[in-house]
Amino acid sequence: MASETPTAQQSLQHLSESLTRQISKGASQEMLIQELVSQGWPEASAKRLVVNAVRAANKHRRIGSEARATRARTRIIRGLLWLVAGIGILLVALDVRHLTGDFPLLYVGAIVVGFFDFFIGLMNWLEEQE
Repeated sequence: MASETPTAQQSLQHLSESLTRQISKGASQEMLIQELVSQGWPEASAKRLVVNAVRAANKHRRIGSEARATRARTRIIRGLLWLVAGIGILLVALDVRHLTGDFPLLYVGAIVVGFFDFFIGLMNWLEEQE
């Protein structure tokens, strides 16, 4: 089976993706423009391609940050639910201690897990806000 040669559009897309990756890794725009010019690209086209790659890299970072912030908010809510449910059930269990026996340690575990889940989610959310 013969391999197909990439079309001009596919080659341009691969080049744009490569530039976006290099920008995400910290490569300077000037260095990338000079590299394209040395490969025979007109300077105006090289600048336009690099600027578009910078925009794509910034958009990718922003989308990733929004996803991490959403996961952090979900973790905060889940932690609060565990915390409130654990405290509520603990209070009920303490009220009817004659039915449950000694101190209900299982509910304290739910409170601890909820607290840590809330705290870790809060720290992650605050990190994404900076």
